[in-house]
Amino acid sequence: MSDWRATFVANQETFVGGAHALAWREDALAAFEDAGMPRPKAHAWKHTPLKALKTAFNAAPVAYSGTTPRIEGAVNIVLVGGVVDPSQSDALPEGVTVTSLQANLSMGAPALPTDAPATLNAPFDTLNKAFVNGGTVVTVAKNSTIEAPIVLVHVGGATGHAVHVQNHIRLERSAKATIVELWAMDGLANALTTTDTADNAELHHIVLQNNGPEALFLADHRHVLGRNARVFGTSVALGSLLARVGVHTRLNGEGAECDLSGVYLGHGSQHHDHTLRMEHKAPNCTSNQRFRGILGGKSRGVFSSLLVVTETGVKADGTQDNRNVLLSETARANSEPMLEIYTDDVKAAHGSAIGKLDDEALFYMRARGIDASTARRMLTGGIAREIIADIADEAIRTHAETLVEAWLLESVA
Repeated sequence: MSDWRATFVANQETFVGGAHALAWREDALAAFEDAGMPRPKAHAWKHTPLKALKTAFNAAPVAYSGTTPRIEGAVNIVLVGGVVDPSQSDALPEGVTVTSLQANLSMGAPALPTDAPATLNAPFDTLNKAFVNGGTVVTVAKNSTIEAPIVLVHVGGATGHAVHVQNHIRLERSAKATIVELWAMDGLANALTTTDTADNAELHHIVLQNNGPEALFLADHRHVLGRNARVFGTSVALGSLLARVGVHTRLNGEGAECDLSGVYLGHGSQHHDHTLRMEHKAPNCTSNQRFRGILGGKSRGVFSSLLVVTETGVKADGTQDNRNVLLSETARANSEPMLEIYTDDVKAAHGSAIGKLDDEALFYMRARGIDASTARRMLTGGIAREIIADIADEAIRTHAETLVEAWLLESVA
């Protein structure tokens, strides 16, 4: 019996959905066992060490007594160990419904959006399905514009324990909303997020990852866009010992637009991996990817992105841009922007860079009386703020800036 199966058997009485759900959970676990852990030379995982994930984690819920972060001016929905806590959550504005995923699990496995793209985190998607015990279904009604951001605050977990959670976000036709995932967990968080943005809808999807220093974070994002839909995604990654974010986006409707940006900040032995696949499947679609890495100590950053333009994706316009700054001799970065194009009449460009802080800029600042540590923090902070500026909502942007400022004070000497 495998370690994960032993954990499954030991915890199956706590699974939401009871006996009705055991069949599809068993199938998912069997698929995970058949696939096995990714081999070190597997292309999708070649830069990311998986040793910490080879031992099964306890799936039993654990009590949480920590402080729950909140964002003022937003609607905070608090999930403790993946389970919505109504006592800590705010009232929802008109036009938005948030349903606990647990209410749906007894009726079958969580449904993915129509034509949803495949995971980039295989085989951990099947592990998530086997153990999923919490999450949300967020729906924004058609023609609704939600002014206040909806923040899914994820707390809880513990070293040696795992939380497997799913958040499914649906914006109906011509809806507009900002949905934020704020992560402050310990242990292993294995998370699936799907977004289904219907025709003429606009989604701002922000991920602020500030998990504990020994946490492990596997995030599986899958985006589907309809005709003239717009998705603006921004990721700020500061926490976790190991964080892998796989983002697979499918532009299904003509005129769809997707902008993805992110900044990952590493120190100590942290590992940040952003693996992306952007598919242009309809005509006249636009995509932009802009990621920045700030890496010190023995940390490592990975940016691997494939831009695919299919035969039906004519008049596509896509860009990929990744730049990394190494703050130490032992920090490392891997940057792999890639193109795969199957039609003519396409605009596509990519670029990457790995380097150090600008010596001339540092000299200029020192010459004007700014001490070396402050100068380095100012320069690195400017790189991070370049990405944070993409966050349209002021309250969310201010919260992200506060997290980054705290990281800079701790990590940049």
